[in-house]
Amino acid sequence: MKKGIHPQYQYVTVKCTNCGATFVIGTTRTSDFQVPICSKCHPAYTGKQLELSKVDRIARFMERVKKAEELRSKKEKNGRR
Repeated sequence: MKKGIHPQYQYVTVKCTNCGATFVIGTTRTSDFQVPICSKCHPAYTGKQLELSKVDRIARFMERVKKAEELRSKKEKNGRR
């Protein structure tokens, strides 16, 4: 490697603005910085994304069931079947 042409490699502190976690990484940046989301709070890494999607699917299903029951009761009330 040629001397003097490569950026200085150093360690900086990174802070997550979402959960407040801090960690040290090696980089060519010169100062500490913040990231909007990290691996400790990202849904893809924590598995919360799957849990939320299951809850949403169940809630949507229950809404459809409720609407179907309401329509059925209205039809029966009007004498239709």
